[in-house]
Amino acid sequence: MGFRPVICLLLMMLLFLLLLLLLLLLLLLLLLFFFLMLSLLSVLLFSCLCLFRASPWRGGLS
Repeated sequence: MGFRPVICLLLMMLLFLLLLLLLLLLLLLLLLFFFLMLSLLSVLLFSCLCLFRASPWRGGLS
């Protein structure tokens, strides 16, 4: 009967660690998503800039 609180404490600690791990994984996923979106946006911006530079409208305007 003396082992019961110890097991309960271990279970609570395990649950807390699992929750912490899940939170860390979520944060990592969010960071990965942010970097992916940033890279996609930069590539899109670069391609837009290249398209704008090669477009005949800019040459005809000046």
